[in-house]
Amino acid sequence: IKYVDFETFQQWNTIHYEKAQASVDRREERVNQACDIIETDLTPLGTTGISDKLQDQATETITDLRKAGIRFWMLTGDQWDTAIQVAQTCSLLSPNKIIIKGNDPVHILNCFRSIRFNKQQQNIENTEQENLVGQPLCLPRPLTVLISGSTFSTAIDSPLVKDDLKNLLTYADTVICSRTAPAQKMKIVNFAKKPVVLSIGDGGNDVPMIQSAHIGVGIEGKEGKQASMAADFVIVKFSHLKRLLLWHGHHSLRRISLVILFSIQRYRQ
Repeated sequence: IKYVDFETFQQWNTIHYEKAQASVDRREERVNQACDIIETDLTPLGTTGISDKLQDQATETITDLRKAGIRFWMLTGDQWDTAIQVAQTCSLLSPNKIIIKGNDPVHILNCFRSIRFNKQQQNIENTEQENLVGQPLCLPRPLTVLISGSTFSTAIDSPLVKDDLKNLLTYADTVICSRTAPAQKMKIVNFAKKPVVLSIGDGGNDVPMIQSAHIGVGIEGKEGKQASMAADFVIVKFSHLKRLLLWHGHHSLRRISLVILFSIQRYRQ
């Protein structure tokens, strides 16, 4: 809050705000600049906090699916620290971590050089070693890779590091990607579309990601129905994903296999 006398307000309104409102080009930008002039030296009246809790049995579901050999990529719009805390709560964070930061392709390339020369290193720093692109990775397992959305976009758009990035992320057991926009989520899913990718989300910002994957699963709940309407399968709780994949998925594969064998047998007759 800020108390402003009438004369100061009239002066600001005449000199800055009215001129910004009458601008033909870049009107919104000029209005924001005019507001920034008067919105200074404010006194806070209070703060608010939002508690984003995980659903029941989410951690147990992820643990069981990882035991089944399914690899998890967590794409979130949260900040770096928040993403790490959520991943730790979900048991997605492994003791062996590789952190990749930066928006310079050359720096990212040097990060991959560091990975190949120092297999046990956790926080990747700049180095001037020789590039070993194409050689197989031999890193400790289980492995978690932490990367930001902007770094990912820079890496996949650069031919210098695109192949190294794909080798590292497909080698990792879990990938944590923070500060990702809906378009970046879709780009990441298309990047990882081999062999089969399942995307699951509960909000409207997850729709591009769900539609880009081979299998899209939407969670219908407090975030609305946008994700569920764009998905192939709809569940109410995240824990239902375990039954969908490990029970129905297993028996669906078995039934399809029996139908194929039956068709081949009939064709031979």
